[in-house]
Amino acid sequence: MSINRWGVDRRKGGLNRSLRRQSSGTGNSADIDSHPQSKALRLHHAVRGADGAFARADEILEVANEPDHDELCRREQEYFLRAIGEDADLTGHWRVATDILRIVLAADQSFREGRPIKL
Repeated sequence: MSINRWGVDRRKGGLNRSLRRQSSGTGNSADIDSHPQSKALRLHHAVRGADGAFARADEILEVANEPDHDELCRREQEYFLRAIGEDADLTGHWRVATDILRIVLAADQSFREGRPIKL
């Protein structure tokens, strides 16, 4: 897999990608309530037809009822407290978090260097 400044390299195929719509708007990064919200997801269908073109167009799925910043923090804290109390195995969560961080850092590096980054 490689990642470039625009996200996952679609030529590699088979990946569903999320699309963050302009939640916070240009120059409005202080709006913390928009940070955890995506507003919509792009569902990419990577299957190709005989001609090599994508057989099905991407779909934009609207996301409703997303939590604001404070509600998301409350839910995370509740989950973490429950995990401590129940001695839950969070290995999977840590693995996903690490993978996400690798992707974000690769996207940043790609943007700064102007080249795809291999993961």
